[in-house]
Amino acid sequence: MCAFFFEPQGEGVHRCKICSADRKQLPGTGYSNLLSYLSSSHEDFRAQYNV
Repeated sequence: MCAFFFEPQGEGVHRCKICSADRKQLPGTGYSNLLSYLSSSHEDFRAQYNV
């Protein structure tokens, strides 16, 4: 799901494909921070993913 909404920019940074915001993902932390960002900033992201 994160690969659908985020594009890797290098050095642990991922860019949101919806709004172009950059989010940092630290090594070994998983994707919870990226999913949390989607939930808080783009409430309808699940509908877009299921299309």
